This record gives sequence, C-alpha cells and structure tokens, in this order.
Amino acid sequence: DYTYTLYDTAEFGTTAGVTHTLFQVREGADSTHVAHFTNMRGPGALSSEERFVIEKIEVFPDPDFSVDDLQAMWKDSYLEVKGADKSVLKVPLALCAAAVGFMGHYTQASAADECLASLKGEGYKLPIPIEIPGATSFAVEVYQGTALSAANKSVKVCLTGTLTMP
Repeated sequence: DYTYTLYDTAEFGTTAGVTHTLFQVREGADSTHVAHFTNMRGPGALSSEERFVIEKIEVFPDPDFSVDDLQAMWKDSYLEVKGADKSVLKVPLALCAAAVGFMGHYTQASAADECLASLKGEGYKLPIPIEIPGATSFAVEVYQGTALSAANKSVKVCLTGTLTMP
C-alpha cells in the first residue's frame, strides 16, 4: 500500500453553470492530459488490480487568478464524487480549499484585497474514506457556479489516500 495523490484539472471560464467531469482520461492519452494536467491511471477507472481509498480532497486554483475571480470560483460551486455512477459525496467547493496561501504582497495589493484573497483551508479530510475498487467507474464532477472574467483558469483537484496495487 502507498500514500498516493491522484489529480486532475478543471478549466474554469467565463460561463456559469458548467460541470467539469474529471478523472476520465488517462495521463498521456492526448496532448492535453499530460503530467502537469493529470496523473489519472486509467480512462475513468483504475486497473482491476488496483484499489484507491480517498481520505482527503484538496482544490488548488491557478496562482494567476485575479482577486475577483479567485473569490468567484468558490461561489455557488460544488464538488461531487461518483463511484459506479452513484453519488457518494457532494460538498461545496470551498470546503475543499487547500492551504494555497493566496496572500499577495502589500506592495502589490491593498490590504483589503489581500484579506479578500486569503481563503486558506486544509482541504476536506473525509470523516469516512471513500473506497474506489479497481475496474469500477468513478468521476469527480466540479460544478462551476459563477462565471469568471477570464477563461482557461486551471483548478486542480487532488484526491489523496491509499493506493493498493500489485
């Protein structure tokens, strides 16, 4: 067994009401799903010999978000984990905010902006871990509730837990 983090990327943009379905494309399957974008181990499922137990979910927005967009991305947005096409978790996206430290500098932002952009969480440690057996479809859906002022802003979703493999 290994402590492991699976990650994938949602591209938030200028349209509200978009559902981003993650962990559906294996790393390296195309020119988008490269190592910095995802490390998914299979197309929508792990191999039959593997098992993953999700213990913590963390969300990291791109560091180049504007202050307004950084706040907007959390508004009305949620994250849902599905295993075998059934919802096993649905939480507000802000609950999964990781300690990314978007604090700015006093020379670059007003004190009000600095405080506004400092949503710092510890991710969401699941009270009951979610087990994803091998060869079982799973997905994480990230619903973007509010439009951003700029397109193509990456939001990284990290699932950390225990990976069992041969």
